[in-house]
Amino acid sequence: MMIGKYVSLCFSLLLLSRISVAQDILFPYQENFAWQVKQIDEFMDRFNNSDYTPIRRYLRDEYDMDEVSRLDLVRSLFNMEKQDWNQKDVIQFLGQINDSLPPPYLDFYDRDWFAELDCTGKYQNQQVDFILVLSLQVDEKTKASRWIINSVQGDFLPNDTTMTFGVDSTYDASKTLNPASFGTDFMALVDALKDTANLESYVVPQNINRPMVAFLNQLHQRELIFKQVDHITYHFLQIDNWIFQVQDFHRQSTNSGWLINSLIAVNEEEKNKYRRRVLHLH
Repeated sequence: MMIGKYVSLCFSLLLLSRISVAQDILFPYQENFAWQVKQIDEFMDRFNNSDYTPIRRYLRDEYDMDEVSRLDLVRSLFNMEKQDWNQKDVIQFLGQINDSLPPPYLDFYDRDWFAELDCTGKYQNQQVDFILVLSLQVDEKTKASRWIINSVQGDFLPNDTTMTFGVDSTYDASKTLNPASFGTDFMALVDALKDTANLESYVVPQNINRPMVAFLNQLHQRELIFKQVDHITYHFLQIDNWIFQVQDFHRQSTNSGWLINSLIAVNEEEKNKYRRRVLHLH
């Protein structure tokens, strides 16, 4: 991409940030609600330049705007209130999204995106915090999809090298976390992790490491009670050379909802390290 295009993209990104602030003052609640990215699937649709996103319908119905560029839609997915963006990285990322042949898209059913859940529970009657990392799994035969737990991290989880999961459980394909569970902030986990006879149905078998074994044993023995999901971060590793994180921002603004809050330029080796060190995948 020519340097002039880079400068133009940078200027547009900064301009959109200023416009967002002005819109907070000039536009009513309806405008803020229309621009809000309400669910992670809506984020992906907007990123992919889908013809049927709510914001496209709103702009068409309210402003008779039939043509909205993908570049503008992707720019609107950045958290504009963040002050420390690396402008060079943002410009390169936008350039890759806009100019690649074929352009990169996000796939809801791809394995290379993850939900990181900051959770609260009770362990031996004491409140504890822990992190679950989930991904979507698609059955190759039935094509059915479900959320499945990849890893767990918590200070209360022991690292006993001899520990094994002490329950004889049979995998039951009917015991699943619905792919639409993101829409309720994974509230279904409350019931799923009470289902002690089928705990292994909710985890990736290859990832039953020491923390996971301890976690499953504590759930089965009722020493650990899952209470709630407090915060969600989505990690996207689908785009070549990039990792970005998406979080939910509740505010009265045209720049609200599920937005990109972190962008990292990486090579494939660095992506693999990220999988291991950040997401604790094996």
